[in-house]
Parts: sequence; structure tokens; C-alpha cells
Amino acid sequence: MTAQDFPGRTVPGDVRMARPLLRRLVKATQRALPTKQFGYFLATRPGGAPVEFVLMADNVRDTWSDRFSRYGRYFEDHADAGFVGSPQEAYRVQRYIRERGLHAVGVFHSHRRHPALLTSVDADLHPSPDLWHLIVMLRNPRYPQVRAFRVEPGQRVREVDVITYEEAR
Repeated sequence: MTAQDFPGRTVPGDVRMARPLLRRLVKATQRALPTKQFGYFLATRPGGAPVEFVLMADNVRDTWSDRFSRYGRYFEDHADAGFVGSPQEAYRVQRYIRERGLHAVGVFHSHRRHPALLTSVDADLHPSPDLWHLIVMLRNPRYPQVRAFRVEPGQRVREVDVITYEEAR
């Protein structure tokens, strides 16, 4: 796909994806409640529109509790806040991506209690400026909210549009 495949304005850094893929992600995060979700969006080429996503299930956040506590009492009061994938699962996911010739183009995670904003801890733990970051807010699971961000060098956070399109038939 190219910029010509998306009518309207084109802003570098906007997130483009098929509407059915975004719907599948939102449904997966809703089904997983109350568990926090984290994963990767995958494309057939670097910087391309994602064709699938992969969820990570092994949350070893407790091994980082001292690091999370530096961000405030919220992480002490809510043991289910935050997500850190296990090294074993991270290896399996990277192998899955490589074996299929895919490329990570974005990451996502869910928020259960607060708005779909990229927090300081989200920006600090964001894996790469090459990836965009999508948040699915499920404070009210019947009305999810989705927002996307870029984390640029120096931890500068910039919201970007999520532009969806119907898949070709």
C-alpha cells in the first residue's frame, strides 16, 4: 500500500490499518479483561500497514515492581498495572516475526482505569522510536477508546491519527 491508497490528508507518522484488524484487537483486549494486554503489530514490510498482531501473555511485571514504584503510588496500589513481557516470550515472539518474514511496526497495550493517554512510564518503556504505540482504553469495555502515539527521541510524545480502511475483497 502507498499513500495514494488512503484518501484525504497524509501526515507522516499517522497509523494506517484495516478496520477489521483494529476490531479484532479491540475484541481480544475486551475478552482478556481484567488482564492487561500488550503486543506487537506486524507488517509485511518495514513501516507498512499492519496485517496482524501478536499478544504477549507472560506478564512478569512483579519482577520490576521496584522500577514501577518510582512512577508513584498508583503502581503500588494496583498490582495489575503495568506489563513487562518475559524474556522467554519476547524471544518466541521475535522468532515468530522473523520466521514469517514480518516486521514489527507498532506496539499496543490496554488501559483499564485511566484514559488512552501515553503516560511517562509508557514512554520510558516504549521499545523503539521506529514503532508507533496504540492504546486501547477499556475503562468502559462497551465503549473502548483507541489512540495512537509516536515516541520520538528525547521521549517527546506526539499523538497521531489512526486511519482505518476496509480490506480489499
